[in-house]
Order: sequence, then structure tokens, then C-alpha cells
Amino acid sequence: MKIGPNSQKSSWVEGAAGRVQGLRQLAGLAAASVLWLSVPALAIQPAEGAAPAAKPETDKTDAKESANANADAATVYILPLTGEFGRRVASQSLLEALDDVRKSQPDYLVVLFDFEWAFGGIRTNDLERARQSMVTWNAGMSAATEMSTLLTDRIRDDKKWVKKPKVIGWIRNAMGPSAILALVLRDLYYQPEARHGGIGYLDYILGGVDETVRQKQISLREGAVRGIGNKGGYDEMIVLSMTKTATVLSVTYEGGVPKLFTDDTGEELLTDDGIGGNADRLDDIVRGRGNDTLTLTADLAAKLRVSKGTAATRDELLDELGIVRNYKIIEGRAPAIFTNWERRVQNAERDMQEWARQAAETRAERDTPDARVAARGRQIGLYEKCRRALEQYDKSLAPEAVAEAFGTGDVEQARTQLGVRIEELKQQNMFERR
Repeated sequence: MKIGPNSQKSSWVEGAAGRVQGLRQLAGLAAASVLWLSVPALAIQPAEGAAPAAKPETDKTDAKESANANADAATVYILPLTGEFGRRVASQSLLEALDDVRKSQPDYLVVLFDFEWAFGGIRTNDLERARQSMVTWNAGMSAATEMSTLLTDRIRDDKKWVKKPKVIGWIRNAMGPSAILALVLRDLYYQPEARHGGIGYLDYILGGVDETVRQKQISLREGAVRGIGNKGGYDEMIVLSMTKTATVLSVTYEGGVPKLFTDDTGEELLTDDGIGGNADRLDDIVRGRGNDTLTLTADLAAKLRVSKGTAATRDELLDELGIVRNYKIIEGRAPAIFTNWERRVQNAERDMQEWARQAAETRAERDTPDARVAARGRQIGLYEKCRRALEQYDKSLAPEAVAEAFGTGDVEQARTQLGVRIEELKQQNMFERR
């Protein structure tokens, strides 16, 4: 088995039509059918050898307390989840950041959601954003599930959290997999221009896979999202309408109280069936303006009773929480922790490509048995370093970077290939020594 750099790139979006029909065809290419629910989130530990995050520079805006703050002032730790979900903010980096929160023992933990619409190095242009909706239901869903446990069960059950903070979600942008994570929090506040969604088309994933297997995988993912939404206390009809195109949802407001219908009975149609003429155009999908699946805005989230309030600024949020007159912001290390993790992921990707190149260029066809054994030993060492990096950074690695090193963008497959190759080399050395 040959392992080495592979620069092949594949476009998941060639020939995408202007309508969602093109997206559905693309979804059929996402045929990864791994049982991603097998990783227990509570078992996640900070990566070994992690460089300590540098203390962030003091932000004078964040180093703030109310003018009349006193000894009884409510302490607030703002945890900024920004950048690329699953890469900058991953289970490992979130766990390390939460350890920093725990040491501060705040009264309030405000989780700010402001994610790029990206995952696994995929970002920016419209077609890549369409591709995002497919990625959501594989590695993205797994990452969201793990992180949702860290933000809830771990804080609740870890005895080191002597003071259990009130966890608040504050949404600026939660599109793609991060939208699932936000649903685990019971207290959500939205910024005026917020968007929360972009996780639809679950019913179109894994095209080309055996239908029984496909339905089982859809059911697993749907069950996970239902569980997260139930933990957050949100209506199941809202959660499912955010995830599945076939879910029709309408609403009637009776005295300001929303009454939901899973058909078009209500006065306002929130989502349609996405069939034929109802299918959203691609430019509407990527901007969260379509109605094949539900994307929440600040106004809609408030009307549906998902949002507890709208707050454009931190002071407005603290006012909503009733503490704007007596609070103290805790300056934490979380931003530096996330930056440090992202830098280490990028370094690991470059290192693996270099190690794979060196291993491929190391020739075991030497003149003497000792020289051949030494050459294979060098290859084994390089491949072992690659395998450890894959295990350490796992879902944070960009598939394109992994494919560049090992010919496949699937981390688990790359690990398996490396394991097989390492055993082959060990067997060859054992035979050489006889």
C-alpha cells in the first residue's frame, strides 16, 4: 500500500443548477456512512503537549464593570465562539476554554455565536456554502453533538464547577453545524441582524447508498438533533423544520402566542415542501432567505418564543439579564486558547504533508539488510508521527489537507491506511532480520 502526498482536488459542486435540485444531486455524493455517534463527548481531553495559550492583550472594552459595581456584582464571562466551527472551535479547544471559565467561577457564562459559514476548510463562495449543508450532517453534526454535551452535562456533572453558571446563548451568526449547538441552550438572545439555521436537507443526504442504510443514518442524525432541541426546551416542530425539507410548517398567533401546524393551515407559512415550484433558488439557500427549511432571524425567533430577547450590544444583553447596573466582566483566556488551537491545527496539516513526503521519498531498496531495516524504521517513525497528529486533531483537520498528505480526506480512513502500512513495514523488517 502506497501512502504519499496527493494533490487531487474534487469539486463537489460542478454543474450545480440555480435551483435546489442541483444541491440535492450533490448531496448524493456525501456518502460517508460512519456511525459518528460513537465518540463520547465526556471522554474528550485536552491534547497532549498543548502549548499554553498566551494571555490575551487587555481589551479595554471587555475590562469593564458597571459604574456602581460592588462586592455583590454579578460576574460575567463572555465565551466568543467565532471563526470556523469544528476547526478553530472544536471539542478539544472548547474543553480547554471551559476549564478557564471554570477557574473563574462566573455567575453568568455568555456564549457568543458568530461563526463563518464554513467547515473543514470549506468557505466563502456561494457554491461552497451550498456544499456546507451536506457537510453539516457528517463531521459537523458529530462536532456539534460532542460540544453540546460539554456546554451542558459536563458543567452540570463536574464537581470542579463549584458554582454552576447560568449559561446564555447570544447569537450573531449560527449557520450550519453551529446552529445545532446553539439549540442546546435554554436561554437564547439574538442580535438584530442574527441568522440561525442553514442545517437543512437532511432528507437528501447519502444518495446512492442502500436505502435501508440511508434511512437508518438519517434517523440517527434526526434523533440526535431532536435530543439536542429537547434539552434546550424547543418545540420539536421548529427543530425538524430547520433540518428537513419535507417538513411543512405554518403558524397562527393567538394573542401573541404562536400555534404551529405541520401543514399550511396557519396564517403564515414558514416552510414549504421544497418540491417542484416550491424549491428554493440556490442564491436564496446560501443567504438563508429560502423557505425549504427554517432559518431564524431575531424577529422570527422572538415571535416563535425561541428567543428570550434581542440585544445589539453587550450592555443591552446585560440589561435583558437584569444585571446592567451591577456587573463585572471577567477577562478570560478563551480567545487566545482558540487562536492557539487553530494555529496548531494548521501546523499539524503542514507537518503531516511534509512527513508523508519524506516517508515516500525514503527508499528501502538499499545494498545491505541493515540499511534496508534502517530505511524502513525511518518510514515507520514518520508514519507514526502522522498517525498521532490525525488522532490529536481529528475533526479539526481540513479534508483537503489530509488528502494532500494521504490521498484521502477521510481522517479515519487515513489512520487505517497508515496502520496497515506501518504493520507491513514492521513485517518486512522482521523478515529481513531472519
